[in-house]
Amino acid sequence: MPPPYSIQTGQSSRGTVMWRSVPLEEAGREFDLAYWQSQPPAARFTAAWELVETAWLLKGRPAHELRLQRTAHHLERLPG
Repeated sequence: MPPPYSIQTGQSSRGTVMWRSVPLEEAGREFDLAYWQSQPPAARFTAAWELVETAWLLKGRPAHELRLQRTAHHLERLPG
Protein backbone atom coordinates (compact mmCIF):
# COMPACT_ATOMS: atom_id res chain seq x y z
CA MET A 1 0.00 0.00 0.00
CA PRO A 2 1.53 3.38 -0.97
CA PRO A 3 2.10 5.97 1.76
CA PRO A 4 -0.73 8.49 2.37
CA TYR A 5 1.51 11.44 1.53
CA SER A 6 3.41 12.75 -1.44
CA ILE A 7 6.80 14.33 -1.92
CA GLN A 8 6.52 17.79 -3.44
CA THR A 9 9.29 19.63 -5.25
CA GLY A 10 9.82 23.21 -6.29
CA GLN A 11 12.53 25.70 -7.17
CA SER A 12 13.87 28.56 -5.11
CA SER A 13 16.73 31.01 -5.53
CA ARG A 14 18.92 28.47 -3.68
CA GLY A 15 18.01 25.50 -5.90
CA THR A 16 15.71 22.51 -5.60
CA VAL A 17 13.32 22.41 -2.65
CA MET A 18 11.60 19.17 -1.60
CA TRP A 19 9.17 18.72 1.25
CA ARG A 20 6.66 16.31 2.69
CA SER A 21 4.28 16.07 5.58
CA VAL A 22 4.13 12.70 7.30
CA PRO A 23 3.63 11.42 10.85
CA LEU A 24 6.99 10.91 12.57
CA GLU A 25 6.41 7.19 13.17
CA GLU A 26 5.98 6.71 9.39
CA ALA A 27 9.04 8.74 8.40
CA GLY A 28 11.70 6.66 6.70
CA ARG A 29 14.87 7.34 4.73
CA GLU A 30 13.21 7.31 1.30
CA PHE A 31 12.65 11.07 1.29
CA ASP A 32 16.26 11.83 2.22
CA LEU A 33 17.58 9.41 -0.40
CA ALA A 34 15.34 10.88 -3.10
CA TYR A 35 16.43 14.40 -2.23
CA TRP A 36 20.18 13.75 -2.18
CA GLN A 37 20.05 11.64 -5.33
CA SER A 38 18.38 14.58 -7.10
CA GLN A 39 21.30 16.86 -6.17
CA PRO A 40 24.41 17.23 -8.35
CA PRO A 41 27.68 15.86 -6.93
CA ALA A 42 28.99 19.36 -6.15
CA ALA A 43 25.99 20.08 -3.91
CA ARG A 44 26.46 16.76 -2.09
CA PHE A 45 30.15 17.49 -1.55
CA THR A 46 29.41 21.00 -0.27
CA ALA A 47 26.83 19.70 2.21
CA ALA A 48 29.17 16.96 3.42
CA TRP A 49 32.02 19.44 3.89
CA GLU A 50 29.73 21.75 5.90
CA LEU A 51 29.02 18.81 8.23
CA VAL A 52 32.75 18.14 8.60
CA GLU A 53 33.40 21.80 9.45
CA THR A 54 30.56 21.91 11.97
CA ALA A 55 31.70 18.71 13.70
CA TRP A 56 35.29 19.99 13.80
CA LEU A 57 34.27 23.32 15.34
CA LEU A 58 31.98 21.62 17.88
CA LYS A 59 35.01 19.66 19.07
CA GLY A 60 36.74 22.98 19.69
CA ARG A 61 39.35 22.45 16.99
CA PRO A 62 40.60 25.44 14.95
CA ALA A 63 39.17 25.65 11.43
CA HIS A 64 42.59 26.20 9.85
CA GLU A 65 43.49 22.59 10.72
CA LEU A 66 40.90 21.45 8.18
CA ARG A 67 43.16 21.37 5.18
CA LEU A 68 44.49 18.66 2.96
CA GLN A 69 47.29 16.85 4.76
CA ARG A 70 50.14 15.93 2.43
CA THR A 71 53.48 14.33 3.01
CA ALA A 72 56.34 14.41 0.52
CA HIS A 73 57.37 10.85 -0.31
CA HIS A 74 59.94 11.54 -3.01
CA LEU A 75 61.99 14.60 -3.81
CA GLU A 76 64.07 14.86 -6.93
CA ARG A 77 66.05 17.79 -8.31
CA LEU A 78 65.05 18.69 -11.86
CA PRO A 79 67.83 19.15 -14.40
CA GLY A 80 68.68 22.70 -15.35
